Amino acid sequence: MKYRETVVKQISRFFYHYRLFFLLLSLTFSIGCIIGLKKIDFNGDVAALYALESDEFKNFVAVEQEIRDQRNIVFILSPADKNIFTKSYLQVDAFITDELEKLDMISSVVSFKNFQRISAKNDEIDVEALYDDITSLSENQLADIRYYMTQESGMAGDLVSSTGDVGIIVAAVNSEEYTTAMSISEYAKSTDRKEDLDKIDRAAIAAREIKSKVKALHSDMEIYLTGLSVEINAFRELSKQELLTFGPIVFFLSALCISVLFRSVAAVLAISSLVLLSTLSAMGIMCWQGLSFNLFTIAAPCTVVVIALADSIHLLTNFFQHIANGSAKDEAMMKAIEINLMPIFLTSMTTIIGILSLNYTDTPMIVEFANLAAAGVIIAFVFTMTYLPSLILFFDFEKNETSNKFNTVMMKLGRFVIDNRFFCLSSMAVLIVFSLTFLHKNYFNDSLLVYFDDSTEFRQAMEFAGENMQGALYIDYLFDSGEENGVFDPKFLQKIDEFANWYEAKPQVLKTSSYLSSLKEMNYLLHGSDENWRVIPESKELASQYQLLYDMAIDSSDLPVQFHNNDFSKLKLHVPLKNISSPEFFEIYEDADRKLKSSYPEIYSEGTGISVLLAQQGALIFSKCLESLPIVILLITISITLGLRSVLFGTLSLIPNIFPALVVFGLWGLFIREINQASVIVFIVTVGLVVDDTVHFLTKYLFYRQQGENAEEAILKTFTAAG
Repeated sequence: MKYRETVVKQISRFFYHYRLFFLLLSLTFSIGCIIGLKKIDFNGDVAALYALESDEFKNFVAVEQEIRDQRNIVFILSPADKNIFTKSYLQVDAFITDELEKLDMISSVVSFKNFQRISAKNDEIDVEALYDDITSLSENQLADIRYYMTQESGMAGDLVSSTGDVGIIVAAVNSEEYTTAMSISEYAKSTDRKEDLDKIDRAAIAAREIKSKVKALHSDMEIYLTGLSVEINAFRELSKQELLTFGPIVFFLSALCISVLFRSVAAVLAISSLVLLSTLSAMGIMCWQGLSFNLFTIAAPCTVVVIALADSIHLLTNFFQHIANGSAKDEAMMKAIEINLMPIFLTSMTTIIGILSLNYTDTPMIVEFANLAAAGVIIAFVFTMTYLPSLILFFDFEKNETSNKFNTVMMKLGRFVIDNRFFCLSSMAVLIVFSLTFLHKNYFNDSLLVYFDDSTEFRQAMEFAGENMQGALYIDYLFDSGEENGVFDPKFLQKIDEFANWYEAKPQVLKTSSYLSSLKEMNYLLHGSDENWRVIPESKELASQYQLLYDMAIDSSDLPVQFHNNDFSKLKLHVPLKNISSPEFFEIYEDADRKLKSSYPEIYSEGTGISVLLAQQGALIFSKCLESLPIVILLITISITLGLRSVLFGTLSLIPNIFPALVVFGLWGLFIREINQASVIVFIVTVGLVVDDTVHFLTKYLFYRQQGENAEEAILKTFTAAG
C-alpha cells in the first residue's frame, strides 16, 4: 500500500512540476485536433444503422443489386376540398413535375402530368397523355380522369388514393450503383457513396424548396415529403440540429453548475475551457479520420462533457477545500492531484470499458459513437490532471465561505445518512424491488419515426403516409423463378399473387405493389376492358407478349420503381404497412415467413428492406448488449477491486453500479414501456458513468480509514471530499 502511495505521489508531483509544459502540450494537441473540425460533416445514411457485413444486410444489398431500389422523393398532396381531380390540383401537379424535371439529379418523374394512359383496340395498344390542356378540361373530362385513375388504371393506392382525396408525385434520384468489386463496408466509406449521399441531400433540399413555392400559392393544400432520399436527408438534418442545439445547451448548463458550486470566475473559466477543449478535441479526431456525425455519434460530445465536468469538479472540490483549510494554492493543488489521481484514472478506465463494449454490436454508427466517446474520456482524464491544474494556478484564491457552506451541507447529509441508515437502506431496497417488478413491462419498439419529434415535418409526413397511402414501414421480397424469363410463368406468378392477396387481407397492410399489376392491366385492356380479365395471363407466351407491348408503350426502365431484374428471372413484391409497433411488425413478418415456408417453399424468399433491417438490427443490438453486460460488470468490478486493493469493497461496488440503471428502466417500464436502440445504449453508458460516484466515494473512504479515522468519521469526511 505504501509503495502504491509513493507511486501516486511521484506521478502527482511529475504532473505538478511540469504543469507549464503540459499546459502548452494540451493546447497544441487541442489546436491540432480542432483544425480537423473544418472537415465536419453530417451523415444521414440509414445504412450506417446496420451491421454492414451481417447476413441480413447482405440480403438487403442483394435485392438492391438485382432490382435497383431508387432513392425516391415522394410528394403527397392533400387539397382542402379533398378532391384531386380539379383544374387547380392538376396545375399544382404540373408545376411540381416541371420543377422536378429541371433538376439534374432527378432521372424521372411519375405524376398526373406525364402519366401515360393506355388503351387497347383490336389487339393494338394506344398510348396517350392523361389530358391535353388543363384549362380546357370540362367537368365530364375530369370525371373521366377520376374514373380511369381510381378504377381502371390500377393506380389506386399507388399514384392516387381510392377515394380521390390524396395524390402522389414520385421522382427518382440518380444514384450510384453498388459494385461487387468492393466489400459492403468499403462501399459504405467510398467516395462514390459520399457523392451519392450528397446528390440525395441536394435533391431533398430542392424538393423542400419546391414545396415552399407551392405552399406560398396554395396555403390550404397539405403537402408532405417522403421517400428514401427525404428520409436520408432528414436524418442528416436531425443530426446537425441535435448537435448544434443540445451541445451549447449542455455546455451552458455545465458552466451554470460550476458557477453555483464554486462561486468562482476562475473555476468557471478553467473548467469550461477544459470541457470545451476535451469535447472539441475528440470531435476533431473523428473529423481527421474522415468520419461523419450521425444520429448516434452526436451523443458522444455530450457524454464527453459529462465526464470532463465530473473529473474537473472532483479535483477542484478538493482544491478549494484545502484552500479553505488554509493551504497555499500550490500545496492545495498538489494534495488535490494526489487524492484524485487514482480514482479519476479508475473511473475513466471503467467508463471506457462500459462504452467500448458497444463495439460488440458491430453497428457502424454505434461503434463510431463508442470509439469517439472513449477517446473523449481519455482526453478528459489527461487534461484534468495536466491542463486544469496548470491553468487554475494562474489565478489567486482566498479563503471563502463557499467551500465551508458546501462542507456543512454535505456533513449534514452524511450525518442524516449515518443516523438513519436503516431507513435509507430499507427505502432504497423498497425502491429497487418496486422498480424491478416493472422491468419486464418494457418492450422493444424501434422504428424510424421514434427518432423524430412529433413536431418535425418528416414524422408528420410519414404518419400521414402510413395512414393513407404509402406506409413508413415495408417489407420487400425477391422471388427467384430459377430461369431466364421465368417471371412470365403463370404458375410462378399465381403463387406470388396468392401470397400478395394473403398479405392484403391483413388490416395493417396497405396495397401491395409488384410486376403483377402491369400484367393484369394489359390482360384487362386486351380483353375489352372486362374486369373479369384483370387476372394473370393464362400462358407464359401471352405474359411475355404483354410485357413486350407494355415496354413498347412505356419505357419502364425510367420508372422510379422497378419490380423485375434485367433477365426477367426474379420478381420483387413490395408490401407497405401502416404505422405499427415493432412487436406487431415482427408478428406480421414472422407470420408471412411461416406462410411462405409452408405454402410456397419452392419460391421461398426472406423478407428484407429498411424496416426489416431496423427491426432485426434493433433486436440484435438489444441481445448483444445484454450478452455483453455481465462481462462489462465483471471487468468493472475487477478493475475496482484491483484499484481499491479490496475484494470486499470491489464486490460491494456492484450494488451502486448496477441498480441505478435497473431502477431507471424499471420506472421506465411503469410509465413509458417502449425502448429502442438509443435506450439500450444509454443503459450501457449509464453503467459506465455511475461507477464514477462509486469509485470516488470508496477511494476517499478508504483513504481516510488509512489515515486512522473510524468508519463514521471517514464517511463524514468522504461526503465533503468526494465532490
